[in-house]
Amino acid sequence: MSVKRRLLLLSNSTMCGTDYMQWSAQVIADFLPKDITSLLFIPFAAVSFDWDEYERKVSSALSQYSVTAIHKTPDYLKSVETCEAIVIGGGNTFHLLYKLQEFNLLDAIRKRVLVDGVPYVGWSAGSNVAAPDIGTTNDMPIIWP
Repeated sequence: MSVKRRLLLLSNSTMCGTDYMQWSAQVIADFLPKDITSLLFIPFAAVSFDWDEYERKVSSALSQYSVTAIHKTPDYLKSVETCEAIVIGGGNTFHLLYKLQEFNLLDAIRKRVLVDGVPYVGWSAGSNVAAPDIGTTNDMPIIWP
């Protein structure tokens, strides 16, 4: 029996002249199964604003879901292992990958998405880290993973 893999990889979250995630919120809602009520949000790509602010922006844009940023959970690995869906936002791909490695989350995320079939939504840097490597990013290497 094979697991259905569900990945939504978006190039960005914002369209010029629109509110944050205005165009992508409905695409995300259409993609996620209707029984999904909570999202684990990974804000590690943010470098020019803090993770709490990022969580507030995403929570506001995806208000039909309970959005929990991973940095507010007591156990990052357990959060990945038990979440309904994984959402990784954009920012700096190098910083994101560095933090995913620092917290030993890559294998857990990979298992949840590829083996368990947990939905994955990523935009910008969040899409880049879902690829085999980050070679297509145009981000500056502000930190080396």
